[in-house]
Amino acid sequence: MNTEQLKKIFKGLYYSFPFQLLIVHLKHGKALLLFWLLLLGFVTGTVGKYVGMTYLFLDPEYLDVVNFMGFFWMGISFGVFVITWNIASYMMHSSRFPFLATLYSPFLHFCLNNSLIPLTFIGVYMWNVSNFQEEKEFKQVAAIFTYFEGFIIGLTVMILLAALYFGMTNKNLSNLIAAKLKKKAFKKTIKGEIKTEKERNVKSDLFKNKWDIRYYLTQKFKIRAVRKATHYTHHSLQTVFEQTTGRSV
Repeated sequence: MNTEQLKKIFKGLYYSFPFQLLIVHLKHGKALLLFWLLLLGFVTGTVGKYVGMTYLFLDPEYLDVVNFMGFFWMGISFGVFVITWNIASYMMHSSRFPFLATLYSPFLHFCLNNSLIPLTFIGVYMWNVSNFQEEKEFKQVAAIFTYFEGFIIGLTVMILLAALYFGMTNKNLSNLIAAKLKKKAFKKTIKGEIKTEKERNVKSDLFKNKWDIRYYLTQKFKIRAVRKATHYTHHSLQTVFEQTTGRSV
């Protein structure tokens, strides 16, 4: 592999949606990142160690016993946190990425590409659980893997429930526009050929703040090139984002 190919690969990674989302969080989402840092402190023992916070995460009990179910409920709780964090992130940053409105289930695509931080945390969490259970509780490898299974299953249950809900309720531009056309309440075709004079004069803030995204990860875990969304009006994009945010962007 020559230098040019390496440059092309690194450039593609840099302009990928997951990496750009990470940059957005570092630049514009520091308040939300504090929650991750707090959790990281609890898990690693740098925060709340002397008041027992670390034990709540690394040695969770269910009916006075540390077992599969204790870690299962820990996975459920972490899943709720991840979903809540994704919703908050979507409310804050979705307007920076107009191409999301063209995708099937925009919020689910956002969550999937916004997984770098949660996956990193899960890796750190499992590492610390493994060390704690082996060194402090003298657990065998089989028992530790059972704990991991409980956590992953609990997390997966919450993620699947959220995916099912948002998959049914979160629609893209094509679906929303088609529904409005049927009701004769939306004066615009999917291609943006029909526009009112008011829509022509609207200059959307979405396009002023948009980021250069060239690739994203699909729900089938495939890499796709980003579609342009500049031919859509502010109103149509806003309608898509308001499904989840509940407010104007």
